[in-house]
Amino acid sequence: MDDHVRGQHYTDEQREGAVRMYLALGSYKKAGEALGMCWQAIALWKHRDPVWWEETVAKIQIELEEQYRAGWRNVLSSALSVMQDRLENGNHKLVKVNKADSGEIETVIVRVPVEAKDAVVIGGIAADKLRVSMGLPNRIVSKVEDNDRLADLRKLARASREARDMEPVKHKGEVKTH
Repeated sequence: MDDHVRGQHYTDEQREGAVRMYLALGSYKKAGEALGMCWQAIALWKHRDPVWWEETVAKIQIELEEQYRAGWRNVLSSALSVMQDRLENGNHKLVKVNKADSGEIETVIVRVPVEAKDAVVIGGIAADKLRVSMGLPNRIVSKVEDNDRLADLRKLARASREARDMEPVKHKGEVKTH
């Protein structure tokens, strides 16, 4: 797009920055004020060249999504490291101990094993999250499927009970024995 259409005195970087600011603030006027630009120029770029605008928005959104995902991967990595450390080395706990030589009470930090129930919960959650991240069903999904199967069995049992309560069908030539 030539400079005449997009504005004569703004660089491509400034125009992209204006789009970023517009996306962040949701207003041409606020974006213009934040950047010291004419807000009408920003609006004009969007309306005169919607293809450029949408391509720029898509590019920015992809960059932001990648940054967002990278941030969450870092958080997850840190959380997994802490969890691994606790499972291998135990939790930190403050303990008061008597010093043998002076008899004074001192507070020290010791590592105590993680409770079995906590380890089971951690393992269960980790397994569920792993399965979800791989697109596999987890326990929650299978419970829904189990509920569907139970509903089908209830219908079958109800139909069976209703069939037993019906008058027996008599066939021609059938002899009833007592």
